Amino acid sequence: MIDLDALRRWFTAELWADAEPTWFTNTGPGITGEPAVVGIDDHVITILWLP
Repeated sequence: MIDLDALRRWFTAELWADAEPTWFTNTGPGITGEPAVVGIDDHVITILWLP
């Protein structure tokens, strides 16, 4: 079994350390995937897919 809570905590701690909630988009020159807004804090990673 994978401890998903521990994995999420490790993921955010390693990549974003003590960052406040962070938002970014995956849109821009050279991006061909579906556009989305991604929000990250110490407890939640969210993805809002844009039409």
